[in-house]
Amino acid sequence: MVGWTVSNLVVSLALVCGLLGCSTEAAPAPRTPTEHPEPAAETEPAQREDEEPAARAPLEVIEHGTGDRALVLLHGYGSNAEDMEGFVRAADLGDGVRVVFPTAPNAWRGGGAGRAWFEPPRSRMHEDEGRTIREVASARAQIGEMLDALESRGVPSGQVVLGGFSQGAMMSLDFALHDDRALAGVAVLSGAPLPTWAPRYARRAGGHVFLSHGQRDDVLPFADAETMRDALRAAGANVEWVPFDDGHTLPAEIKRGLIAFTRARLAAE
Repeated sequence: MVGWTVSNLVVSLALVCGLLGCSTEAAPAPRTPTEHPEPAAETEPAQREDEEPAARAPLEVIEHGTGDRALVLLHGYGSNAEDMEGFVRAADLGDGVRVVFPTAPNAWRGGGAGRAWFEPPRSRMHEDEGRTIREVASARAQIGEMLDALESRGVPSGQVVLGGFSQGAMMSLDFALHDDRALAGVAVLSGAPLPTWAPRYARRAGGHVFLSHGQRDDVLPFADAETMRDALRAAGANVEWVPFDDGHTLPAEIKRGLIAFTRARLAAE
């Protein structure tokens, strides 16, 4: 990955360092997607910059429904697939559409069942930014492997809407901006940009993006979502922009919008 500098990370990953208190989703559902405040930093042995990441098992997933199309939703920081499960149901999307909820590969530093797609640098000096870079790249690769596994079971990437909430939203768009495979759509629900994205927005030219953000979000700034919207549109992406009057959350209107977007992108011909 290129373009990650201390100056960039001060701006972008400082937002992620605060990632993350979150409120709950307002729409009625069996479970409510949540994201948790970042716990206090603990001392751990430093990892060398040239140290290779440990091999990881495939992502664990919860899957509902059958068919040759899928909505894949990535949870937020400190959450897990079970927490996201139920936000959208296969029955909401019509026949032949699966809903897939992966669990992030990294243990959350807060302990318990919480997981993380990547850990932000723990200090403003960013001594451990190399680990963050490796974890983003590793998680991106594992998302690709998960999509490969779906394709081997009859769900081509061109029939997948990939999306997520907060850190999961960031990983969804990060994947779409780095990987060459076609996706039916990308759903970015209350996310924020990462430093490597600026030269990559053109990779979504002609693609479809559902982008939502709360105007009173005190975790990830609303202005960052506007920046993503403008950059994607300037690059030729078809952006469905849905701001809403709330904080870092998933209200009922966003659930309805995501369902409508997914149904439209995965409509059987």
